[in-house]
Formats: sequence, C-alpha cells, structure tokens
Amino acid sequence: MSVPRDEFDRRLAAYLDGSLDPPGRAELEQRAADEPALRREIGLQAEIDESLRRRFAGPSVSADELLERARRAAPAAAQRVMTLRLRTYALTGLAAAAVIFLSLGGGAWIAAALRGSTPASEPWQPPYRTMATVYADEVRAGFKPKWVCKNETQFAAAYWRRFNTPLTLAAAPAGVKPLGLANSNTLSVKTLYMLFEVEGKPVVVFTDQASADTGPRPEPPEGLHLFSRALDGLVLYELTPLDGPRAMELFQIASYSESELQAAGTPW
Repeated sequence: MSVPRDEFDRRLAAYLDGSLDPPGRAELEQRAADEPALRREIGLQAEIDESLRRRFAGPSVSADELLERARRAAPAAAQRVMTLRLRTYALTGLAAAAVIFLSLGGGAWIAAALRGSTPASEPWQPPYRTMATVYADEVRAGFKPKWVCKNETQFAAAYWRRFNTPLTLAAAPAGVKPLGLANSNTLSVKTLYMLFEVEGKPVVVFTDQASADTGPRPEPPEGLHLFSRALDGLVLYELTPLDGPRAMELFQIASYSESELQAAGTPW
C-alpha cells in the first residue's frame, strides 16, 4: 500500500540512519530491489551521508537557515533529496558540513546522480550493522528469514554468487533447525547470515570472505557467545546464547558444477 511522500521520506531517513524497525527495513529493501530509481536515490543519500561523515565536521545550524542556504546552492533537481537529508544533518551536527559539501561541488554530483549517472563504483549499500544489532533486530522481528531455499542447490548458489565458494549444510542433528538466509552489511556489504533454532533458542551464523575479517574480534552482548571458524577462504561467526557452537560446524563445501549453480535462482 502506498504512503504519503512525507511519511516515505521519514522512513527512508530512518533506514539510512539505521533506526528503521526490521519489518520496515525489509519492506524498503524489497521495494528497492524492484525499483531502480529508488535504488539510485538510496545510493545517492547514503553516499552524501558517508562523504560528510568522512570529510567534514561542524557546529549545528538551525534547520530553517540550513535549508534556505542549501536551496540556493543546490540545483533544483536535487533540492528534495537534500531537504530530506539535511533535516537529519541539522540534528546530528553535520548541518554546516552539508553546506560546505554543496559549495564544493556536491550539488553537481547530486544532480548527476539523480539523472542516473552515478559511477558504477558507487553501488547502493545497506546501513552497517554489527552482529549484535543483526541478532537483536531478527529477534525483535520474530526471527523469520528473508529467504528460504527451495533446495540444496539454491543454498549453495547463494554462497557461490557472493563468495565464489558454494556451501551446503550437513544433516542437522536433533535440536538444530535451519530456518533461512538473509544479508547484511556487517563484516562487509556481502555478509550473508543464516538463522537457526538450536534447542529452541535463536542462533545466527554469519559468513563472509576471510579478507573482510580485518577488525578486532567483536565482543558479544551479555548473555550471548561468539565463536568463529575458517573454511576455505571464508570466515564464519556463530552468535548464540549457548555455551558452544552448534550450527556453524554444519557448513561444508558443496560439489555442484558451475552450470548447476548458475541455473539455481537466488535473490542475490
């Protein structure tokens, strides 16, 4: 069902700030997957945010003053996009930086992006989420996976398309129930994670290329434990309330041919 533009803008701003609730985030990501224009707009706004956080800092300016200055500096085609993001900047101390960004040519970049000419090297990226945040989001949302594979080949293809390494699951022992897959920007924008129910408790196994695992080992939140495993150039992390890993050991290299993997339909 369609929503008023102001409400949609509010949801989009919350999505980019990482504060949109899990059902709303899933709905927006599904819509973005179907609408190229929306993907471009999300990519544009995410790039503006990242550029400002990376390059600038400055004191807060009133929203009214900021918006007026931005309207004068930005091309007409970019004004709606900047209005949405500047409302957020005014609350986060980045307001002055937004005006600096415009004055240094950001307005021209925005206009090009709105015409669909953003460089291929600047793809849309979902907001960064820690493993603990992903776990908490999934629990709040009812621990329902975004995608359930129809067969083992689809499962293998999902990992193959992401990491060029097909994976499959060994037969799950009693008390371990695989639920399905989802993706996140965690170790990298390519991170896949698998939801499991283990002894009736929610467990998440994150997978990415080992080369993406460059930061310090994250500390799990209270009541959870984090375990890791290396597998043929990949790294797996299991976040669980149990005292030992029960799910990540099920992952193993699959032996499907490339033609079989290419023929398998996956959402990624």
